[in-house]
Amino acid sequence: MLRYLLYHRLLGFRLIISNNFEKADLTTIYHKLFTGNSSMFLNTYETIYILKPDVTEDKNLDLVHEYKTLIKRHGGKNVFVQHRGRRHLSYNITHYYDGIYVQMNFEGNGYLVHLLEKSMRFNEKIIRYLTTRQEILPQLEV
Repeated sequence: MLRYLLYHRLLGFRLIISNNFEKADLTTIYHKLFTGNSSMFLNTYETIYILKPDVTEDKNLDLVHEYKTLIKRHGGKNVFVQHRGRRHLSYNITHYYDGIYVQMNFEGNGYLVHLLEKSMRFNEKIIRYLTTRQEILPQLEV
């Protein structure tokens, strides 16, 4: 009996599908898992990006709104944005010594993080970005 194994490293799960599934079922499962339409496997992520210092406040707010709608459109939840303000960089990045820091916390999957980072990579106003997955700590009862 042949078995198919779909393994996705970013989501951290394995799914074994036997031969009795139809081909339409396989494509449905694939789209739910990898296109962001499933809310079953949401991790908590934190993205910090640094804008060029010559970006105005209006452009900064437009960028924040653009990324918030991108996250929500692809199945992300609980988007929380903090403006960290202008800070001096410890070393220059592409001839800039200052940068405007913005922090976003959200729940999403690996596909959403890939889309967000791809959008940031091609944005000329962003000089650096970093996305990390946040571990959920167990709460202590007092």
